Amino acid sequence: MGTSRKLAPILPRPVRAASRTLVKKYGKRYKSAVDCLLEGLPDCLTFFRFPSRFWKRIRTSNPLERTFKEVRRRTKVVGRFPTESSALAVIYGILSIEAVKWRGLTFGPATIVEIHQVSEKLKTEPIVLDLEQEAA
Repeated sequence: MGTSRKLAPILPRPVRAASRTLVKKYGKRYKSAVDCLLEGLPDCLTFFRFPSRFWKRIRTSNPLERTFKEVRRRTKVVGRFPTESSALAVIYGILSIEAVKWRGLTFGPATIVEIHQVSEKLKTEPIVLDLEQEAA
């Protein structure tokens, strides 16, 4: 399969090596579990296709989960908002504060184009993990 060759420059060698080791060590004994892990692995590693300066922020959903937790924490204290607008104002304020954490990144026109190109490429060329073919 030619698609595994596209994977090689995207994923670091340790990731590919660890994937092959996982299959060798546990593939026969825990076949369904390993199959499940390998099925979702390309989706988990999609962040490697984006510029490396974004990896730390997009490889995990922790910042997003932390934001939602903060919204829940602050709105729970109020209990009941008098109007929908007041609830939205509080939530908007929280999201504005959380957005500051992303300010370490510069999103100039070139960066936006680069991100858009990677996103479009993912639609037409998804990551395919073919460890047997790659090892050969």
